[in-house]
Amino acid sequence: MLVWGDLIYVPFLYSIAGWYVADNVHSPMSMTCIIITLLLHFIGHYVFRESNWQKFDVRKYGSQVKIWGKKVELLEGR
Repeated sequence: MLVWGDLIYVPFLYSIAGWYVADNVHSPMSMTCIIITLLLHFIGHYVFRESNWQKFDVRKYGSQVKIWGKKVELLEGR
């Protein structure tokens, strides 16, 4: 289920804003605007994927994981 969400749902959800802008702009979008919209979409998807991957690593390996070269500090929950 997580794979489906990462590969299908998230890109669909992140691109809704771009669809709205493309459909409701009265003059054609410039190539610069299209490239910026696509770039923001892919950056958002990358950040989402990386944060989930870091969370997975911490849950699997505990405090042995290094993020940005530093060992993680775990917070105790309930």
